[in-house]
Amino acid sequence: MLSMAGEAVRFNRAEGVVGSRFDLQGNITWPLRGAPGFMLPKLSFRHTQYALEDSLHEVDPSADANPSRSLPLFSLDSGLVFERELTGWARAHRQTLEPRLFYLYVPKREQADLIVDTTGQARVFDSSLPLLGFGQLFRENRFNGTDRVGDANQLSTALSTRIYDERGRELLTAGIGRIYYFRDREVTLPGQSIETERRSHWLAIIQSRWTTTMSTGASIEWNHRDKETERGTLDWRYQKDPRRVFRIGYRYEREIRKQVDVAGIWPVASRWNLVGRSLRTAR
Repeated sequence: MLSMAGEAVRFNRAEGVVGSRFDLQGNITWPLRGAPGFMLPKLSFRHTQYALEDSLHEVDPSADANPSRSLPLFSLDSGLVFERELTGWARAHRQTLEPRLFYLYVPKREQADLIVDTTGQARVFDSSLPLLGFGQLFRENRFNGTDRVGDANQLSTALSTRIYDERGRELLTAGIGRIYYFRDREVTLPGQSIETERRSHWLAIIQSRWTTTMSTGASIEWNHRDKETERGTLDWRYQKDPRRVFRIGYRYEREIRKQVDVAGIWPVASRWNLVGRSLRTAR
């Protein structure tokens, strides 16, 4: 299976490097799927081209005003699905157990010289490091944005379970996993150091929707070195229809914040809705 994705962006601001960026990625995949599981090998080639203004080239003509980056990517996503019938559970009918492995290899490419301002400092337009979450286990790039493509030689391992009712509606899903790194991550954002850890934190999620109106969810990032919770969230939501919604959320970030978020919308008359939100943060 062949596919291709492209992007063209123009960045503008009052001061600093501005310009255009063109990004193109072609993919070759060979999906193998069946009732017992799946295997998805994928080979990609990515090319990014810049056309910069107010960059180092303005003061040093030897600097490249049109830098580019090209690199291959390889990933292998695989998983098994085990099922069993449930008896004696209210509304629950079937449970799955789903081990999953995701291998990613991306060679290192020097990227600090792609965007350099007139003072010689490396910059980025839109790249950043996202908060580590369960979805990060299966991403091809550990950075947000396009200015950095992270080098990788790593294996993500995860174990999930799902519970369905007799109509096939998902009542509960839960998962746990982590990443094992086989080499240092040398591609960084400006000012950041090389990452040398051999294992990521443990990541776990659970989400349930046992009724059509109420849902709950929780996530946790567990620091195995310090034996501390690094981040965590709790969420409870009631939604009868788009005009009747009530939500309570809690967010924890170690040594940064504890946050309670209460929000809702409720009709008080045929043309009037009561809308409110309370956000309280403590450190």
